Amino acid sequence: MLKDLSLRAVYDSAECELVQDLIVPLMRESIRYDRGVGFFTSGWLTVAFKGLVELAENEGKARIITSPMISKSDLEAMEKGNDAKNSELLYKILSKAIEDIEKTLQEDPLNALAWLIADGLLEVKFAVPQGKLSGGDFHDKFAIFEDAEGDKVAIHGSFNDSIHGTLNGESFSVFKLWEAGQEEYVRVHENRFFDLWNSQNKMFKVFDIPDAIRKKIIQYRKYDRPYKIKQQNVEGVEHLISDKAIAIKLRDYQEQAISSWEENNRVGIFEMATGTGKTITSLFCAKKVLDDEGVIALVVVVPYLHLISQWNKEMKSLGFNPILCSSENNNWERRVSLKIQDYNLGMIKKFSIVVSHATAATDNFQEKLSQIKKNSTMVIFDEVHGLGSPKMRRALSEHIDFKLGLSATPDRWFDSEGSKKLREYFSKVCFSFSLEDAIEKGFLVPYKYIPHIIEMSEEEFQKYYSLTIIISRLMSQGEEEDSDSKLKSLLRKRSALINKAEGKEVQLIRILEKAVKEGEDISKTLFYCSVGTHKDILRLVASIGIKAREFVYDVANEEREEILRQFSEGFIQAIVAIKCLDEGVDIPVTEKAFILASTTNPREFVQRRGRILRKATGKKEAEIHDFIVVPPLSFEDSESLIEIKRSILKREMPRFAEFSGAAKNEFESRSVIKEVLDQFKLAYLMDYKPWDIYAENRPEDKMDEI
Repeated sequence: MLKDLSLRAVYDSAECELVQDLIVPLMRESIRYDRGVGFFTSGWLTVAFKGLVELAENEGKARIITSPMISKSDLEAMEKGNDAKNSELLYKILSKAIEDIEKTLQEDPLNALAWLIADGLLEVKFAVPQGKLSGGDFHDKFAIFEDAEGDKVAIHGSFNDSIHGTLNGESFSVFKLWEAGQEEYVRVHENRFFDLWNSQNKMFKVFDIPDAIRKKIIQYRKYDRPYKIKQQNVEGVEHLISDKAIAIKLRDYQEQAISSWEENNRVGIFEMATGTGKTITSLFCAKKVLDDEGVIALVVVVPYLHLISQWNKEMKSLGFNPILCSSENNNWERRVSLKIQDYNLGMIKKFSIVVSHATAATDNFQEKLSQIKKNSTMVIFDEVHGLGSPKMRRALSEHIDFKLGLSATPDRWFDSEGSKKLREYFSKVCFSFSLEDAIEKGFLVPYKYIPHIIEMSEEEFQKYYSLTIIISRLMSQGEEEDSDSKLKSLLRKRSALINKAEGKEVQLIRILEKAVKEGEDISKTLFYCSVGTHKDILRLVASIGIKAREFVYDVANEEREEILRQFSEGFIQAIVAIKCLDEGVDIPVTEKAFILASTTNPREFVQRRGRILRKATGKKEAEIHDFIVVPPLSFEDSESLIEIKRSILKREMPRFAEFSGAAKNEFESRSVIKEVLDQFKLAYLMDYKPWDIYAENRPEDKMDEI
């Protein structure tokens, strides 16, 4: 980074080599090099060749404004001519200069120049004097360097970019953005370059390099690029976005989603099933804003740290280069502040940020967001349901022009207040695309649903019954703080009895041993566990001879990627996971899953199913094994016992109803549990969706508030 360089205040050619000791090191650490210079000759590239190559390998870009060698008669003609005439004259002037370019440059710098211009990594414009400067030249000499952290260095001096310039007595003054008292100098030179580049300097008219001249130069490419760069990063950001848009063919429903969001004044939620392309659809919404408005400040808010890197990858492929903001990313505050300054001053037309939910909800981040000029600020809220809690709602800033929420399940389970707040903030769900739609249209694979009935032991049920009696008493006492805390603790203990029912492991061993004995392929299998049970399941799976790895919260991101790679390539057969696999982790090769965690939250079990149904080469369908816990099936119970047993079934039925309803073996899967439901007069629940059951269990909640 630029801060790592030991930069002097002044560089004098009597004491050092200006190019090798100053220019090249600055380029090496930069992603942007803006240069205004009186004379620029191709011969200078032989000296600065190494620095430009390293700038390119940083995925950086150089922009140069210089003065063409124009005769007095040509200058007079350009002053009188129209744009077409000026372009023709400039073409003739530059053609003369290009005739000697091959003779001037050695082979490597010539090839580099051609590739840099072809890739859009080097842009050159020409400043022609007008008005009172007629007969003179653009004779300025300054430059600005910027690194990936947003730090900047400006230099100002007498040095021209030419071979002759390296022989003169020259000097540069150096100004660092991070040094007290020097920021103003950097900003002034930045503004000067910006005005020149956009032809807003009254003394000069600035011309782009003619296309014909550009084509002539890129013909000098003799062999491969002398630098390494990702293919998608060439041709400049604006070209990138349009090229990527051409390369990606959006599906009809994605186009419809974008249109619906536009029609709703660029506000709303996309309720789209996992695996149907919410990410790319939302980024094309951002592209539409940029195309229409010409500027955009794009912020993407994501729930987990690993999703920051995933969004970063997708955004870069479309020409955005986001600043990553979270507890794992150092110095993001300063980088964001600098980009906001540049954007507000009109020096850049776009910038982007990816930030975690937790960081986005802080006062620090919200203060920075409020500083962005109200000019096409767009925020994409990924997994928006996670922002409905009182603490996380602080991420829902009002200082936004356009907002888009993404979720397969935007409503919050047993939090009608949070769901209502989200609906109010986003106006409405402006587009929906269900899992059934995605399967029917072939965007996700169909699946078989195989429920396994796990009957609670009498001991487990007695504990469940006792906890329920205590919970009922506490709930009737009101909502005092101590009582509420104790209530939550008891609810967790009661839930754990279902999640950790002993019969689950017994049944799992039977299934896996039978599969191994019959030679069934166990590879590409996921085991979704409850918190605190994954170690036991891992040992159980390993004891049967299945190669498995755990995928839990304390596994480092780098190790997670390696686990997923080994799983995809068949080096391990199974992954044992808990909640951290719910959102944002793509494992499309998965063909079979065992749902051991008896989650009642549709957000969790719908996300898990979506992970399993993604398409992959050779994958035709998926298989989901679900462990449904039911109460002891005795027939001599009191009314109070029967009601508690019914409540256990109602707890498990939302997941069953959701999974069986979209399965290819819907009626076969229903037959497994029908007899149990008939016993408790609950068979009608098989036709309910999770939110129908939710409303029945919580009659005080109105569906229009959810």
